Amino acid sequence: MQTRLIEEFARVAAKNPKKIALITEKSQLCYDDLLALVQTLDMQLSARGVRDGQTIVLSSIRGEFSIAFALLLSLRSWTVIFANIRRVLESGIDFDRAVVTEESDLLPADKQIVIEQNWFTSLGTVPAFDYSKITGAGGNFVIQSSGTTGTPKFILSSELARLHDMRAMAHYSAEEFAKMRFLTSSGVNTSWAMNTNLPVLLGGGSVISLADHSSSLLQYIDLHNVTHLATTPALISDTLKLVNPQQFLRSLQGVLVAGAYAPPGLMERLSEMSTAKIIFAYGATETGALCQAVYSSNSNDHDGYLGDLYRNDVELVFFNDALELQTDATEGLAGFKLSASSGKRYLKETAEEKKTGFVGDYFVPGDVLRREGDSLYFLGRIKNVINVNGAKYSLDLIRRVLDHSFIKSDFEPLAILDAEGMEQLFVCYAAPTEIAESAIISVLRGAFSNIGTVQSKRISKMPITLSGKVDIQRLKRSLANL
Repeated sequence: MQTRLIEEFARVAAKNPKKIALITEKSQLCYDDLLALVQTLDMQLSARGVRDGQTIVLSSIRGEFSIAFALLLSLRSWTVIFANIRRVLESGIDFDRAVVTEESDLLPADKQIVIEQNWFTSLGTVPAFDYSKITGAGGNFVIQSSGTTGTPKFILSSELARLHDMRAMAHYSAEEFAKMRFLTSSGVNTSWAMNTNLPVLLGGGSVISLADHSSSLLQYIDLHNVTHLATTPALISDTLKLVNPQQFLRSLQGVLVAGAYAPPGLMERLSEMSTAKIIFAYGATETGALCQAVYSSNSNDHDGYLGDLYRNDVELVFFNDALELQTDATEGLAGFKLSASSGKRYLKETAEEKKTGFVGDYFVPGDVLRREGDSLYFLGRIKNVINVNGAKYSLDLIRRVLDHSFIKSDFEPLAILDAEGMEQLFVCYAAPTEIAESAIISVLRGAFSNIGTVQSKRISKMPITLSGKVDIQRLKRSLANL
């Protein structure tokens, strides 16, 4: 019988109970502390009527709660939805109770449980429970994805599938994990954070997990002597724009760059600032990392190189535009066949045309790729989306939000490449008067909290093609001449 997540963690904790496991902006917890937190939360939630096998929403960005609930779902066979409660309600997903750090006016009192500070006054004083051997069916993770169309989706994977993915993606020995001090800029409730934080903890290392300061990497790398960093190209770009960033990067031994295509120019600048081993990776929330490569300034790999396939549990195939399997193709719409035991699925399917997402036995991310041996190259996307800060947003949805907010104007949002080759959102609009860029940003950030920087330009009228559509290429050419 395969062991469970809580069992594996308990065995690691028994070997080094007082070793620092988790560092946040406000606290440090050793392995014993994390188990005591799990025990305290378990008692408090049980006292409030939460039962084994239920579906629970954790609406919190605190790292200690995210990790504790990953262990609790294993213990109590819960299905835990790691997401903001507003997003869950908007998606129409059913659940039993929501656990929140502040009372939400979106839910009735009997549907939510507020974590209160007085729960933890007796933390560590109750005799420790033995988590090394447990019973039950195991739990489920539900993680939010921006989706290949920019529409948020919720992906369910079993606890065993999550453990399988973590092991399939692990590239460090037990000794290396044990010495690791790991920091990711990804939100604590993302699939990326789960697939990187949990293996470090199961390997006996230490994790730095940030909430409000997740974009302020440098000071925490230096303060906590971080050895391994996982972040996105956008945050690398912002970090390297700061004064003398290399002085904060000295402790780094490895940097994983993922979440979006990493332009070679950006990787070269990073390699000039740090002696760390730099790895870039390609994957999705639904699959985890699929391929990766070590960056080298002497590499002959041209633009679009995503890395080499390394997952022996995933099969790559190609489809044509009609979603017909092309048996001998080495280029086209990519599909990834996951292991039969993964059981991954969306909690609630959308009504969109099924050319992306889980299609039959395959996950189709919407990317057009080329394969050369084990190497993958990015050629483009079939959907009208922009990839910002590791998340995909539908340009059509962005347009609808702006059209609704500024009803006398016409908008065309564009994905424009900056000097380093990363996608940035540029909004062109035709309007009777100038619209303040700050007003556009305010509207977009209200709808898409992590949308990042936005630039805008007013034009006299939208260029139109012969077929009556907005001429996107002409718009982009006009911006290139600015």
